[in-house]
Amino acid sequence: MVTYTHSWKPRNQDAVIATSRMITAIDGCSPISSADGSAERVSDFAATFAENLAAAVSDPDDVRGEIATALRTTQNRCGDHGVTATLALAVWDAENLAVAVIGDSPVVIELAGEHTAVIITDPAYDGHEDAALTRVREALDQGLPASRAYTSARPLLAADRAARNTRGGRWIISDFTPAEDIAARITVRTFPTGSVSRVSACTDGMSRIVELLGALTYPELFDRVQAGAGDELVSIIDELEDDDPEGARLPRFSRRDDMSAAIGVPGTT
Repeated sequence: MVTYTHSWKPRNQDAVIATSRMITAIDGCSPISSADGSAERVSDFAATFAENLAAAVSDPDDVRGEIATALRTTQNRCGDHGVTATLALAVWDAENLAVAVIGDSPVVIELAGEHTAVIITDPAYDGHEDAALTRVREALDQGLPASRAYTSARPLLAADRAARNTRGGRWIISDFTPAEDIAARITVRTFPTGSVSRVSACTDGMSRIVELLGALTYPELFDRVQAGAGDELVSIIDELEDDDPEGARLPRFSRRDDMSAAIGVPGTT
């Protein structure tokens, strides 16, 4: 099992853990009205949640229940500060492998004997930034400077985030919503363990190398991580940010986002 994480921030707000039977990648998110200390709270929440998942999650047949247990423990320890997070997780035993996702962090399944990858995402988050990114592109096409183009899209993002974990809004891991309510909305898929050659979870800071840049396929991306070549992936993002610092060429709502991945090979330890 292999993990990799990199942050350009003083405190990494991602968290990754891999055990002999479970992998997870968590992307913490600050509240809309961030106050002093919010970065530390987000980092602590993500790290604590990862540790509690490693302790609680072992049964692919009860993955929602075990995630709820880990989240409840995390909420009790960390308190309610408006922190949210995505979750990408896989857990397996000899028979079954379960994938659980909520938010925009994917899990990628590579099937034995096949050359294609199965990308598992939370359907509620498919294209969730499209409307805001369209507004940015339209503003850029009209000749607005990048700073104003992004400002014009902020109300859409703020409204989307404010509606999280409410009726009609998208759901996500949080420190303020009952754990059972969140767990009920997690997307879960199950595969025969023997059919999976490799399973990987990553945050969107890592997945943008594939989804935004098209620089690598997911199997190529995780080959680099597994080979200990994470610094090469950081260089890909650095090149993007240096060449397009304002996000005018490739619109995106974060710069040098924390990037993390966890990789598991079922049947090995």
